[in-house]
Amino acid sequence: MGRPSALSADQQVEVKEKIKNGEAISAIARHFETSRQTIMRVRSQA
Repeated sequence: MGRPSALSADQQVEVKEKIKNGEAISAIARHFETSRQTIMRVRSQA
């Protein structure tokens, strides 16, 4: 229920890998065409 996720499960895994590799949050957000807040939310779920 609620709003669908901006990123699929596979994309969320990829985001976590990029964060672990030291990529900037803003660069990751641009790559996935989403907001920095969405990336930060994925990071906090890790």
